[in-house]
Amino acid sequence: MAMRLFLSLMVCFVCLSPAYAAPLRLDLLAHPDCEPSPSEQSLLAAHINAISRLLASLLDLPLRAQDPLKLRLFCSREAYQAYQRQHSTARSGTAYYSPSRSELVVMNQNSFLATRRLVQHEATHALLDQANVRLPKWLGEGLAEYMEYLELSRTGVRVGLQQSKVERLQRWLKSEPNRLALQPYFTLSNRAWTESNRAENRPASTLAWGLVYHQMATSDGQRWLAALLALARKGQALTPELLERHYPGGIVAWERSLRHYFRQRVRPHTWE
Repeated sequence: MAMRLFLSLMVCFVCLSPAYAAPLRLDLLAHPDCEPSPSEQSLLAAHINAISRLLASLLDLPLRAQDPLKLRLFCSREAYQAYQRQHSTARSGTAYYSPSRSELVVMNQNSFLATRRLVQHEATHALLDQANVRLPKWLGEGLAEYMEYLELSRTGVRVGLQQSKVERLQRWLKSEPNRLALQPYFTLSNRAWTESNRAENRPASTLAWGLVYHQMATSDGQRWLAALLALARKGQALTPELLERHYPGGIVAWERSLRHYFRQRVRPHTWE
């Protein structure tokens, strides 16, 4: 069996307050034949840092360094599946986050970009978990899918489009408008959400991504997401009744705004 290589990456949090001053250590464990290059390791650390900064600065998530976060990379699908069977009830064929082991487990992809996006997705789940935020599937997965497409540039941070999801949402608007009905969507349990997402084109996660992308497009939307995270941290369940009470105009107004947003040209989000 290939020996695992232990690497330590330091992910520095932006010093938004004393709570963010300490770094988070990411321990990378990989088989030698799929070890990222030093430059790729630096990119992984930088992108996780950027995710933490966005969660803290835009969504008021009180992130702080805790125990090291492990990233376990596999190149062998058989080894990945064997490890998954032994240590987790998750059944994802590509990646998952294990709260009990505080680790990201990722199957290496054909390109570093694809692997990095999986890491960013699972790292978002990890950061939310470490901040003691328990979210319904639609919001947790929506945020993770949003952060998948975060990219660093010389001028700041850019979150790109998942074009296939944009096209799917716009197609639904024209031919299957009931797919964007939010009231029944918000009533789904986490199990029902997962089951519905097994359908072709992953409809549940498509709408989850759309909901988060729509809200992250404006400062008002960011404040709304921040308010939901704050309520979840206090142990409040984000039920349809709560959403109806707290969203201006209720769920019907939210759905109307969502539909309007995706009828227009959707652009990447950028921050300097």
